[in-house]
Amino acid sequence: MIGSNGMRACSADLRQVLDECNFNHQLDFAEFQVLHDAADARLDALVRRYGNRRGSEQLQQFQLACEQMAKMLQVSCLAMQRAQLCEQERHQVREAYEYQVAYIQACLHRSFEGF
Repeated sequence: MIGSNGMRACSADLRQVLDECNFNHQLDFAEFQVLHDAADARLDALVRRYGNRRGSEQLQQFQLACEQMAKMLQVSCLAMQRAQLCEQERHQVREAYEYQVAYIQACLHRSFEGF
């Protein structure tokens, strides 16, 4: 059943997108943009809702940091592609990036334990 705010449906949609990303499904540009827009919309809604409370500035800083991280990930990957690495080096680069993303996911889970 979906609540009046539609949160369950959105959560189910998000879970599907995350599962697709985690199973190496490459999102096309439209899917990527929808995910980006949905992520921004969620944080924007929190900022509007809690904008006058202590801690709302951290929400905005987090959103900006996410934008910067995504941009740097893409830019640095392009730089690595241009470096004409061998297959083993490309594997090492991808593994290093995946570890960074896993670390961020672990931070997310750890931060929300007992929330």
